[in-house]
Amino acid sequence: MWSNLYVNQTQTPTSLECIPKSHANPHGVPHVSLLTNSDPLRPRNLLLERQRGALAALGNPTVAPMGKRGASGNLKKTGSPSKPVFDSKAESFYNGELNDNVERYKNLICEHNVFKNIFHETALEIRKAKNDDSGFTAPFSTEMASLSLRSRGKYDCGFNFWHLDPLSKVDVGVATNMGKVEAYTTHYLEEPDELPGRIVGLIEKKDIDKIPSVFGSISVASPIEPRHAIILRVGKLVESGASNEELLPWARVFKTVSVRLMICEDRWDRIYLSIQLRQHIAQDYHSMSRSPAQTIMEIGAMKGLREKSLGRLNFEAFAKDYNAHVKQAADGQGEEAKKPIDAEFVRKCCDVNDKANTSR
Repeated sequence: MWSNLYVNQTQTPTSLECIPKSHANPHGVPHVSLLTNSDPLRPRNLLLERQRGALAALGNPTVAPMGKRGASGNLKKTGSPSKPVFDSKAESFYNGELNDNVERYKNLICEHNVFKNIFHETALEIRKAKNDDSGFTAPFSTEMASLSLRSRGKYDCGFNFWHLDPLSKVDVGVATNMGKVEAYTTHYLEEPDELPGRIVGLIEKKDIDKIPSVFGSISVASPIEPRHAIILRVGKLVESGASNEELLPWARVFKTVSVRLMICEDRWDRIYLSIQLRQHIAQDYHSMSRSPAQTIMEIGAMKGLREKSLGRLNFEAFAKDYNAHVKQAADGQGEEAKKPIDAEFVRKCCDVNDKANTSR
């Protein structure tokens, strides 16, 4: 039975809809637009504009960029590897308002007395400290960075967020989905704990032994959405007049970012690395996330296990217990991103799971 079961993945995980597999998206891929999560059908002309902008940014001479050509009629070439490698006009077309907004919030943060000296501070060490003022991974070391970069071409460490160029991009200039940024914020950044995952910063060979000299200008190849999310989250707190006590834990978050430094100088290597890193994230999702059928099995099995520990639980009681321990991931934003499972969802999972088990 499990092989014939498909749960509509265009719905949120808490809206269970069992439909015949023959009527489902053959790839099981949710329909998510680039700019919003509410409109799966994008105008064809907008898609063509995006394609043209991306090809132009890659230097395709047969496609006009999002803007004018140079005086010679040729596409303008990018500068040194430390400069942005995407098409600036395409980036402005897609994300101009967002970038201006993020830049404004970045300035608000840096001007606040809690953060105004943070650039000059080192990443937090692992230590016994008051107010949790401790890191959780070994902080950056010039000596260890030099050794690791020379031997393996990469170096992982705790890092000060502001020692990166936090708003740098090395991709081709693609529209940022603000709904996904907001969903990321809702899932990870409601409380000041950590900026999850690993940021990948790019170092040139000539700087291996003097990385602190390029602090503040280290280009980032990993996705920009988490960096946008934390700047917007903290910037809005500053703007709303949050107290120093509220903001100090966020200073700790900024000083405990997990970073991988890599040697990468070639313009195309940087672009393709940024694309590859997103593919790694997609592969993690495909390999490790629960399928709808697995989710049904998990809920059914988990309810049985909890009842052995807590005694008989009705569907509502189990949903409450589950939601107290598990925060749902979602593509949506606002309340939709925080939507927990409910008694009806649990009931359907248990019904399907019981039928599947009795038919074996």
